[in-house]
This record gives sequence, structure tokens and C-alpha cells, in this order.
Amino acid sequence: FVALAKQHLVPLGYSIESPEDPDHRGSHVALGFERGKDLVEALSEQGVIADFRPPNLMRFGFSALYNSHSDVVKLATILAEHAVRRGLRWTAEPQHAFAEPCRELHAGADAGGEQNLAARRARSAKAAR
Repeated sequence: FVALAKQHLVPLGYSIESPEDPDHRGSHVALGFERGKDLVEALSEQGVIADFRPPNLMRFGFSALYNSHSDVVKLATILAEHAVRRGLRWTAEPQHAFAEPCRELHAGADAGGEQNLAARRARSAKAAR
């Protein structure tokens, strides 16, 4: 998610507030956004669970047991679309610029989804021991 956020969401006005190095952060990723509280409320209406921390932090929790790569791409897409709809800091053809990488990511997620899910569950079970 951090890689997607860095590439696609930061140019839209989001900021990555969690450490980018996975060895230095837990399962939550915090994004800054000037209208974060409103966005968290809007996301909940779409079934996305997020946490808001003043002044503008949105926190998203990820678990390899419950979230697929496709879920992560979908969240990044929803966040990008929200910024585009609100006209925030995007300069040219936002749908086109974001849609192609998402199609590629979705294709990869769908192609190896079951295999990746089994591998994530095995890693999680091993880490829990």
C-alpha cells in the first residue's frame, strides 16, 4: 500500500505519515489529507474501515489473513477517485494516469490471488508461533 500511495496518492495531496520501511511500522499505515475526517466518514459509507486522528491523519490497518492485494489496490483507487472528484491537486487526466497502473495491478492480483493468499496465511501462521 505504501508503494501505491507514494506513486499515486502523494501527487494528489495525500502524505505518507507512517515509516515507509516495513521493519519500522506495524500493520497500520497513516496518510495525511487536508480533509481526512470527511474522507473517513465517506469511506465508511463505502464499507471501508479507517480511523481518523486529528488534525488530519487517516489510519488504515492491513492483515495478510484478511486483505488481498486486490483489496489494497481497491483502497488506493477509492482514495485517488475521491481526490479527483474533489478536484484536489491533480493537474491532467487523472483517471487515465491512475487507471492503467491499477488495471495491471488488478490483473496480477487476480492471476496469483489464491497462491498469494495461501503464502500469506502460511507466513502469518509461522509469525504467530
